[in-house]
Amino acid sequence: MNKVSYQIDELPPLTAKQQVDLEHLATLNDDDIDLSDIPEVTDWSGVSRGSIKP
Repeated sequence: MNKVSYQIDELPPLTAKQQVDLEHLATLNDDDIDLSDIPEVTDWSGVSRGSIKP
C-alpha cells in the first residue's frame, strides 16, 4: 500500500458533493451514522498516540 500525505495548505478543495455530505453528517447524531461497513477496533494494545506503524 502506498502512503499519501498532504500538508494542510496542499489539500485539494472539496467537491460540491463532499461538502453536501459533510454538512449532512454534521446534522446527524452519532448514533444515526451507519458505521456497519467499518470494522470496530477492539484491540488497542501496543498503540501509541502520534506514531504511525509502517
